[in-house]
Amino acid sequence: MNDMVAKLFGDIEIVVIESPYDTLGDPEVRDLFSRLAALKIEGYRAVYEYGVLPVDTYDFVATHYLVCRKNQGRPEILTGYKTVTLQKCLKHRLVFPGMALLRSAGATSHCLALEELLGQFAANPDKVSYSSSWTINPEVRKNPALKNLLKDLMTVMLAAHELEIGTVERLGCGVPKVKSDQYFQSLGYQRMTYRGDILPPFSQPSLVGESAVLLHGTEYTEEALRVVERYRDFWQARRIFRPSDAAIEKKAA
Repeated sequence: MNDMVAKLFGDIEIVVIESPYDTLGDPEVRDLFSRLAALKIEGYRAVYEYGVLPVDTYDFVATHYLVCRKNQGRPEILTGYKTVTLQKCLKHRLVFPGMALLRSAGATSHCLALEELLGQFAANPDKVSYSSSWTINPEVRKNPALKNLLKDLMTVMLAAHELEIGTVERLGCGVPKVKSDQYFQSLGYQRMTYRGDILPPFSQPSLVGESAVLLHGTEYTEEALRVVERYRDFWQARRIFRPSDAAIEKKAA
């Protein structure tokens, strides 16, 4: 790690919140979760018009990955995103988020393509995931160096997480307006196809009709994996809020 990175990131940590549905009993999780919701709304409204909805039901059952700056014992959230597996959706009787999004958009061909893909994982729902709601604290945009480094840590969180849990298909959407489609494609994601044709952009209702593209990936690029190795210390030192197996069993009973 070079001196510039060490200086910028000496007080930065990765924080993971697994399934707020199971962990909101922790006061620190409640505080982080509420501030994360506020940040998402602030971050998305800085780019999209009033009415954008970056917080939904899936926030309660997803795993949230945050990059935080330590601030007198109360972490300041700088960037974050969420991911949820098909298996987790099935446990909560939820439609897979990508499918719910495409249905609301009336994207018929996209739905058919995703339906075919999900059908391949009916017996292994833990092997497919959907990531979304990537947001950055608007104040970070004023510091290009910090913004670029946070993008690297986003790559670390996304790739290291998926590799650790062993997913085979990783899905998400990219928005050309903010070039997130280009970012995810640089990591190895590709535009979803149906019957040999690349699926066109669709209008995403939760982004007040902004154009989006459906992406999926099975492997990360060599450059993405190099970024993971470069910042692996941050990943290994992450703080994790997760429910105990005993707590889940008790609730299930």
